[in-house]
Amino acid sequence: MKDYNEYRIKQLDRDSQTNKTLATLAGATATLGTSVAIGNYVTGNDFIALQNLGTTVAMAGYVIGYLNKARLNNKEVTRLELHHKDELLSFLEEIKDKPDSPEDRITELKNTITQTKNSLAMSTTAAVGFGISTLANMALLSDGYYSAVGAMLLTGTISVLDILLSFQHAKKLKVTKERVSLLEDLYETSKEPIPELIESKEDEKRLLK
Repeated sequence: MKDYNEYRIKQLDRDSQTNKTLATLAGATATLGTSVAIGNYVTGNDFIALQNLGTTVAMAGYVIGYLNKARLNNKEVTRLELHHKDELLSFLEEIKDKPDSPEDRITELKNTITQTKNSLAMSTTAAVGFGISTLANMALLSDGYYSAVGAMLLTGTISVLDILLSFQHAKKLKVTKERVSLLEDLYETSKEPIPELIESKEDEKRLLK
């Protein structure tokens, strides 16, 4: 358990750093997309402005999503560190390590639900943003801007991939919620006292008192 918690903490710390880096890159792209969109809108290139606006929306979704992932990772690290300290105290008191309690497992699954909701929101926002860019590229193509073909294929592919990811996240969210509900019901049931068996009239009289 101790080694597992240490491994998870290191893994989450690395993931948080990666998410912060990706959020920074997405933020830079969103800033650039916004500037280009404003410039093209001012000069009357509405479809090009819309194309970049869609990219900005998608990148903004990534920024928020990645930063939320880092925040949730840090929250889980704090929980694991507190759990690790409890294990050390148990060791000092010469109490054998025990497996995760039902509360720990339920807490982990609820954290998974929160992470999945964040990923679902991020994928959905990105799909919408790149979808907007794809539509704008299609409009540009119909106006004779044949150079928009590559951009249309790229944004269209990413949009479809994000839609597929959204469906996967939604499915995972549903399954995890059902599992948490089942575990909570089982945990509550396990805390209920076991009824005594009535094997004789004396037992019945004693239980009715």
